Amino acid sequence: MTHLQPILLLAARDIRLALKNRSVSIPMIVLPAVLLIIMPIFLLRSIMGAGGENILSDLQPMLESLPASAAFLAELPPVELGIILVTHYLLAPMFLIIPLMVASVLGAESFAGEKERGTLEALLYTPLNRMQLLAGKTLAAVAPAIILAWASFFAYSVIVNLVAWPVMHRMFFPPMMWWVLMLWVVPASAVLSLAVIVMVSMKANSFMEAFQLGGLVVMPVVALLLAQAAGVIFLSPLIMFLVGLAFWLVTAILIKILRRTLLSGDLIRTI
Repeated sequence: MTHLQPILLLAARDIRLALKNRSVSIPMIVLPAVLLIIMPIFLLRSIMGAGGENILSDLQPMLESLPASAAFLAELPPVELGIILVTHYLLAPMFLIIPLMVASVLGAESFAGEKERGTLEALLYTPLNRMQLLAGKTLAAVAPAIILAWASFFAYSVIVNLVAWPVMHRMFFPPMMWWVLMLWVVPASAVLSLAVIVMVSMKANSFMEAFQLGGLVVMPVVALLLAQAAGVIFLSPLIMFLVGLAFWLVTAILIKILRRTLLSGDLIRTI
């Protein structure tokens, strides 16, 4: 516990500082609310009100890319099919924006924010060694991102099941793909986002600069969303596993670079 206690104290201190910053706390509230409450309710109400035909015409490329394992979906009534396509597949890549953005904003505040506030030098005089310092700041960014994503997943599951109940008449969410997404891809995306933001913070002079540059990490998620909507791919547990594997591999490369930088002392001097 003696080795963990200073890491936990540093992480708790960074989280408290981050939540006091409106540039950090507001996105953490607004983003999940839009993605998990406003957007699902609006889309589900639209599907149920229009009978599903309009949304199915928009998602026709996804229907044409159905694999053999999901061919049964095409046999569902239009409204049920529209509900499943939107809640199970269309919104899945967008869900990854939550851990990516939360880890980015907390990481930017934790690393670049120290430089901006001029408090990094004081931290270097504490009993924390370099690895403990990096571990505490990593925990402060990654843990809240994952916890918020899991809590959002629970809220999203409740909302879509309740709103769609008049049509589905059963608990139809979550499918297996979402469990892979939450337990495998979400942690990978949070750690990847933090690794990127740490590298960005080495060059950035302020929290906002680091956050804006680190926000580019959502581009792979946008590409995944567009690829699925265009029918290029169709998300499945296997595809989600491969996405998570790719995230972890890129993260491992970045961590190797950061570890080399940390050992050289450049990381502590530049953040």
